[in-house]
Amino acid sequence: METSQTTTNGLTIIRRTDLQTIMHILKANVGTGLLALPQAVMNAGLIAGPLGLVVLGIIASHCMMVLADCSRALCQRHQISTLNYSEAAKVCTEEHFPRLGTVASIVVNIFLCITQFGFCCIYFVFMGTNIQQVFSTAFNISIDCRVWMVIMLAPVILFSWIRNLDTLASFSSIANICIVFSLLVILYEEFYRFTTGSEASEAAVRVVSLPYVTPETLPLFFGTAVYAYEGIGVALPLENKMKTPSHFNRIGWIAMSIVISLYSVFGSL
Repeated sequence: METSQTTTNGLTIIRRTDLQTIMHILKANVGTGLLALPQAVMNAGLIAGPLGLVVLGIIASHCMMVLADCSRALCQRHQISTLNYSEAAKVCTEEHFPRLGTVASIVVNIFLCITQFGFCCIYFVFMGTNIQQVFSTAFNISIDCRVWMVIMLAPVILFSWIRNLDTLASFSSIANICIVFSLLVILYEEFYRFTTGSEASEAAVRVVSLPYVTPETLPLFFGTAVYAYEGIGVALPLENKMKTPSHFNRIGWIAMSIVISLYSVFGSL
């Protein structure tokens, strides 16, 4: 993947291509939330679940594009090269409430930290639990999942020290390949299990008996679905490092369309 470089105030900034940006958007969205979507759809209902995933995906994508548009507009209005989340909140607030700009910046940073902290906690639980199951099943090694979480802490911290997302572009591509392979395996297993043997008829009965809408557990669906669309946290960092930031909305919709389609398919399994 080709990249370009620009120099600002003596610092070399690597600009990423549209394809690299798409890879990052896909990797930022497709995560552990995908595996919880079948349960989420069950909580919403046979019709409300898939439809809700599409609607929430469109809303999340629209908010991502609005955020990028606002950042570009503020940059042009104030002659600023780039803005991150807290800077955009500060500049926007100061236009109408000059004394509250710093407060807005602090509030945005606090909520960003809370959001990312929650995502990371879930990822650590997911990694620890799955590694424990693999070693217990394949090698008959029984180690508590909390020990695996501590073991995974060191490499995760090292990766978090990387400030330039372009350095992670290759890792994102490898991760996307692994995710696609895993999803294909899941699809094969599900279709094979539900189309052959006695489980095929049982699956058909379960699908037919599932209500179209389940109001009492609908809040559980929204919690899982909103968590699944977690990529807005990388919107501005990705747009700020693009060779052509004006392309962000177009490629953003392309990437999010793939994500929404993938979620709709797997959520309906």
